[in-house]
Amino acid sequence: MTSVSLDPCAAHVVSRRAVDVRPRSRRCPPAPAPVIRLAWFALAALWMIPRAGAAGPAGEWSILPGDPPAARAFHAAIYDLPGDRMVVFGGQPVCDTWSLTFTGVGPGWRHHSTLGPSPRYGHSAIYDPLRDRMIVFGGVDAVGGYALNDVWEIPLHGTETWAQLATSGTPPSGRTFHSAVYDPGRDRMIVFGGRVLSYQGGGGSSTDEVWALSLGATPTWTPLAPPGSFPLPRDRATMVYDSRRDRLLIYGGWHQFTSAYLNDTWALTLGALPEWIQIGVSGAGPGRRRDGLGVYDAASDRLVFFGGDNGSLRNDTWQLPLDAPVPTWSEIVGPTRPAPRNAASVVLDPARRRMIVFGGPAGAPLNDVWALPLDGTTGWADISPSISAPGRRDLFSGVYDGGGQRMVVFGGYNGVLSFTSVNDTWALSLGSFPAWAQIVTQGTPPSRRYGHSAIADPTRRQMVVFGGSGSPLWLNDVWILDLASAAWSRPAVGGAPPSPRYFQSAIYDGSRDRMVIFGGYQAYDPNHPENPAFVNDTYRFSLATHAWTVILNGPSTPPSGRILHSAIYDPVRDRMIVFGGIDNFGVFHNDVWALRFADPVPWQSLTPLGTPPAGRRGHFAIYDPLRDRMVVFGGEDAQRSFGDVWELSFAGVPTWTELSPGGLAPVERALGATAYDPGTDRMVVCSGSVGGILLNDTGLLAWASPTAVEVSLVSARAEGGLVVLDWYAATGAGLQATAYRRTEHSEWEALGSVSADGTGYLLYEDRAVSPGERYAYRLGYFEGGVEQFTAGTWVEVPALALALVGLRPNPAVGEPVASFTLPSGSPARLQLLDVTGRVWLAREVGNLGAGSHLVRLGGSVPAGIYWLRLTQGGRSLLARSVVVR
Repeated sequence: MTSVSLDPCAAHVVSRRAVDVRPRSRRCPPAPAPVIRLAWFALAALWMIPRAGAAGPAGEWSILPGDPPAARAFHAAIYDLPGDRMVVFGGQPVCDTWSLTFTGVGPGWRHHSTLGPSPRYGHSAIYDPLRDRMIVFGGVDAVGGYALNDVWEIPLHGTETWAQLATSGTPPSGRTFHSAVYDPGRDRMIVFGGRVLSYQGGGGSSTDEVWALSLGATPTWTPLAPPGSFPLPRDRATMVYDSRRDRLLIYGGWHQFTSAYLNDTWALTLGALPEWIQIGVSGAGPGRRRDGLGVYDAASDRLVFFGGDNGSLRNDTWQLPLDAPVPTWSEIVGPTRPAPRNAASVVLDPARRRMIVFGGPAGAPLNDVWALPLDGTTGWADISPSISAPGRRDLFSGVYDGGGQRMVVFGGYNGVLSFTSVNDTWALSLGSFPAWAQIVTQGTPPSRRYGHSAIADPTRRQMVVFGGSGSPLWLNDVWILDLASAAWSRPAVGGAPPSPRYFQSAIYDGSRDRMVIFGGYQAYDPNHPENPAFVNDTYRFSLATHAWTVILNGPSTPPSGRILHSAIYDPVRDRMIVFGGIDNFGVFHNDVWALRFADPVPWQSLTPLGTPPAGRRGHFAIYDPLRDRMVVFGGEDAQRSFGDVWELSFAGVPTWTELSPGGLAPVERALGATAYDPGTDRMVVCSGSVGGILLNDTGLLAWASPTAVEVSLVSARAEGGLVVLDWYAATGAGLQATAYRRTEHSEWEALGSVSADGTGYLLYEDRAVSPGERYAYRLGYFEGGVEQFTAGTWVEVPALALALVGLRPNPAVGEPVASFTLPSGSPARLQLLDVTGRVWLAREVGNLGAGSHLVRLGGSVPAGIYWLRLTQGGRSLLARSVVVR
């Protein structure tokens, strides 16, 4: 019914968008001679080659697609040339917007905002190349059944938001099953035929009207009335733009008055004096047909036609060359073909010179995608993307597993009435080619749940899950997933746990080896109204002893009780940052709070500079250690979902700044999961929902490294009255730096200089420390005349020092020997791990008692770089070691 062709003139203009995305209002230049048009067609394909751009300070988005859209019929589709994608809107029985990207991080389907035109089918759509937008006209209202004549647009770059287009002039009456194309020489949309409904819900009559909508500053409707003979009124016809001859080409359709299928061919010239011309053709051809799909193949100067119906659904393919005095139909026969269909959509993919068909037929819709190469090399092929991803969900948890460089997600709400929540586990590998895979876990998993919280414990390489809503409705259980063995376990916990709850936040406090949770929603007890449902209490869970304790507020006032807020850990200042959320009065907050763990007045309300984000809940937030900032994406309030990106910089005075990342951004959303991937310096945004519609795609927001010199902390440990710090410089030997220290109540002070050794490591020992005190350390170095600083790290000096010297000697030869000090005879464990986190040797050493010890680990390991880990009483120390042969 709706057909398209690529005008080479349009390709010429759009190609400039690769370097200039400012709005343009100029018209397409006059059409050149046909042979030059072919050259421009080839240029269009060259411009479709993906161009990689370095991510700026705001970052660069890319999308890893999820599930395909629902099956549909009588929808509309266009091809977005700069984005190299097909964009689909509406149809029966759905009303949403999707795009199928053919290149990128993960070629496949992407769901767009559902806010826009009212639900409809039988509408038309064109691609406006000068303004890089999709325009939709008319159709049947899917609720009321009446014909529409409104015009809508959605930009295909920047913020992709639907808006109704205000037009001038007298518009066409409401209509459906019409045809529309873009006229590049005159920058307008042309609409032909269709059915004008005579009463709500059906009937109506076919029309032969031709209308033009100019697409300049003031879009204006104008009826076209070509003189002379003209085609029979019709709807569901096939129409394309013949760019060589600057004309519309129309075939077949349905004459409502006589209930007749048509098989005539007409051309409408588009010059100063438009004229209808009936085209005489030979050959059997498709015959009488409606809802056929057609494209104009400029390289071969032909109409290519597929499918439709003539009382029964068809799946044959035909071609009509247009360069002969009498064009002759011939069938294109191949070994495979799509299933018979009508009510589908078609686009021309010029980069690969192929015809793309999606969806249909009426009655039993499909969502498959088929491609027919137009160079004749092969036949039809099913190119429906095959994506392995978690099912659509929101309100689930996600953590970063550094040992596997992946994001691990668990549970969530999937919207299926019989199983509203799930308990499956998935992992997203975060290398050069991100990919989802389900984790087959061992042991008994947690019960199905949503609204729970989770943190990653990197010391033990495990995911810790708390609470949520399931069966029973409110939960306060703790589950642990060993990320190396994929085994679930439920530990026996001590202390007084939090009340059962969901929608709380959780962070990992590595310096104290614990999980901290704040807020959430608990069961409301009418017998005790003093216990609110929206809580603002804070609990800590020891990852060594599995014991709960409450964190008292002291004399400070905490944030109000809230749910669906975000929380991150700021390691430089040793505090938890809480942002946003919703309270029991329905207020969407945009306030920022800090919980300083070592302060006797822990809670502090922050007042950042800059304009803050709008109040929201269910947003995504991560801590970016390279730039010392919190990054916030998305969320929702009572009226809308958000797709904006913000940073709260902690350097100096905290300041809010809205970011404008490049690339193709994910649709606005809330209630998903996020993680920061340090290996590739990017934020991962997974699934969620928009307007109640569940998603399962994944957004990747990557940043460029801020400096050429990369210095990172390798280890920090306390040994009695000594703190030993080890940094690594990617630039290797020769780096001169300064070690800085601060306490919880003092500012940074310079301790002394340190130089990188021949392998790039910088070692500093601080002997001026007191037992029981905590110190923060960082390294400063100069680049381009400006001093740069590493992120700070906190070290607690124990009153009775747990000390780890490492392997002796180091590098070690033969059987490894560990040197360490225990402050007591409580259980302790030594482990030797390689750089991937694999445990090679392990030994229980607590029975050796307090004192310094040299212990043979009892085995041999291959030559390489290792970590020696000593764990006792909830504390863990690491030492880098080398084994040689």
